[in-house]
Amino acid sequence: MVHTPERVTQILPHPHSPTKPMPADNRARSALFLEGKQIGRYELIYHIASGGMASVYAGRLVGMAGFERLVAIKIIHPHLTSEPAFVQMFLDEARLAAHIDHPNVVKIHEVGEDDGIYYMVGELVQGKDLRQLIEKTIQLEMTLPTDIVIDIISRICAGLGEAHHLTDANGEHLSLIHRDVSTRNIIISYNGHPKLIDFGAAWAKGRLTHTTNGLIKGKVGYMPPEQLRGESIDVRADVYALGVVLYTAATGSHPFPYDNEAQQIAKALAGDFPLPGHINPQLSFSLEKVILRAMSTEPRLRFQSMDAFQAALEDCRKEMASSDKTSLSRLMKSLFKEEIGQEKERINSHRSQQSSNNILLFPGEYNTEPIDASKRSSSRRNLPIFLAICTAVLVAGVLWWNGFHVFKSPDAKLQKGHAASSMVTSSSDNTPVDGLTMNVEANPSAKSDTVTISFNGTTPDTTFFVDGKSQALPIRLPRSTVPKIIELQSPSHEKKTVSVIPAKDISIFVEQPPLKNTKKKSSPANRKHSMQKSERNHKPTRTPQRNNSQLTKSSLQPSLSFETNPFNKSIETKKSSESL
Repeated sequence: MVHTPERVTQILPHPHSPTKPMPADNRARSALFLEGKQIGRYELIYHIASGGMASVYAGRLVGMAGFERLVAIKIIHPHLTSEPAFVQMFLDEARLAAHIDHPNVVKIHEVGEDDGIYYMVGELVQGKDLRQLIEKTIQLEMTLPTDIVIDIISRICAGLGEAHHLTDANGEHLSLIHRDVSTRNIIISYNGHPKLIDFGAAWAKGRLTHTTNGLIKGKVGYMPPEQLRGESIDVRADVYALGVVLYTAATGSHPFPYDNEAQQIAKALAGDFPLPGHINPQLSFSLEKVILRAMSTEPRLRFQSMDAFQAALEDCRKEMASSDKTSLSRLMKSLFKEEIGQEKERINSHRSQQSSNNILLFPGEYNTEPIDASKRSSSRRNLPIFLAICTAVLVAGVLWWNGFHVFKSPDAKLQKGHAASSMVTSSSDNTPVDGLTMNVEANPSAKSDTVTISFNGTTPDTTFFVDGKSQALPIRLPRSTVPKIIELQSPSHEKKTVSVIPAKDISIFVEQPPLKNTKKKSSPANRKHSMQKSERNHKPTRTPQRNNSQLTKSSLQPSLSFETNPFNKSIETKKSSESL
């Protein structure tokens, strides 16, 4: 039986329960309690960051045959799930970002919901954001090399340009604007790949939620003057914001370094900031011109598109000598060598801990010594014998648990196939408890991500629980290798549980033989009358019938047909950065 991590929904308060917003300074601290837990089909490895709307974790998806995918999981704060506007904003972000396919934009895989808690699953970029990179160079009393700065901003221009040209399914231009370009929302992997994240504040046609008039979204220090004045904006607002990012990366300081937002707004409206060449004399005159044009207070004087912005940066790159070029990957690995080791250790520690909690079906030690050809051929010859023994033991176990009644039924062939299927595809427990027997079978034709669990032969007063939570019929679970504990409670019987791995559609047959001493004792006259009636209505059979009270009519019915997940292809699946 595979170890199942504790679910996030058992730790977080229920989304519909009255909760108070959590203070910002306690948000990251409380998020650490979710490390090692599970949401949907994903395990949470460690906490990355928290913002005003959600927290981000490094996660892991485990599948068959050692399959593993590392992902980033963004979980909306529980106290916001009761606010439809925040939930819709969260879903809008996933829907927009999922349609952008570019190597410099973080890819979104799916969005899901687990007992009222909404989460988004995307690409995990193991690295640091641009602000952390700049702060690291300041600590070392250095500035980023100019060619590195140009390389980062040029690739973000390409990613933003792809987002600006995004169209819907009908080919209509969405006029998407990111509106939150900043050093915090540019992640650089340790392998030297910059990526744009967080489309939570983005505007686009067809978005289900829109900004209220008079309300601005984003960070004040990166907003163009027209946005600060509450005027309409277009893609040139992102050009201005990326120009501020370029200024900050090239000089090591923000153009409006004021703690008071009112001062920042006044300086931005007037375009009052030091020339970048005065702060960093090593900047070329051509790069300074690019920065000043991108940060122009007049939208008509800026670059009119990200393509034009990127072309100007490439011209600056060509002016540089080839000997001046530096590898971004080499720089990241040298500056964050300790952090890279710590992240690998946390992931490996989580992986080994989960492996140690799993119970193998055939425990044994792995032999790391080389095997010669004679030993290998001998083991191959013994493999069929080993498989035959395992099959015989399995069949004998099925017969013993079912009390041999499967071969005495008129539909013996069908019953036998059900028993074998249940033992192969899922856990099975057929031990009778106070007259209650549970048999499990799986439907091999199921091919989707949702499994339907049906119950046959149950009493009307039976209550069903999955992992301790009451469930209504039919029960639908996502496919996974993690077992689910299904529990049946009935006033007339003892509690009964069965462990099922939801890999395919499953039917659970509940058999309830009559309790002992409940049948009436028949007299000789009654027996004679019964025999005569039986001879008139039934033809004799060669196979004597045993007590079939252990079988119900419903146990011969096939599994329920599979229902596909309606959100499987549209990212908005019912079951999946930071906004600072």
